Amino acid sequence: MATNTTNANSATSVEETPVVTRDDLRKAIFEAEEAKPKSEVFKFNGVDVEWRQPTIEATQNTESREAMEGKNFMVMMLIENTFIPGTNERIFVLDDYDALIKMPMSRQFNEVVQRISGILDLGVDSKVKN
Repeated sequence: MATNTTNANSATSVEETPVVTRDDLRKAIFEAEEAKPKSEVFKFNGVDVEWRQPTIEATQNTESREAMEGKNFMVMMLIENTFIPGTNERIFVLDDYDALIKMPMSRQFNEVVQRISGILDLGVDSKVKN
């Protein structure tokens, strides 16, 4: 611990100033609530699905980037991150892209997009309002 000595009216006081180490900072960053992937179960066209926030690694995966090229971002987020609740089994495969993209832009789909945006913290609501 570093010690700061202050001279106030001829009296000496000693204050302890905590020293923050690199390891302390790294631990705080990696253990923060924001560092834990989010997941939410919600209804999509009447069935429960679980949508999981992708990791940075997953979004940078060369295979994923190539698959997403020229495709709708939200549809690809559905394909890559929607699971049967409580399992690691994805509901959709890349071959479902055409069927998903041709779905009507309904209130239900809009709610799904808003939920995904909320999990991703994209701020779609504020962008839409402005």
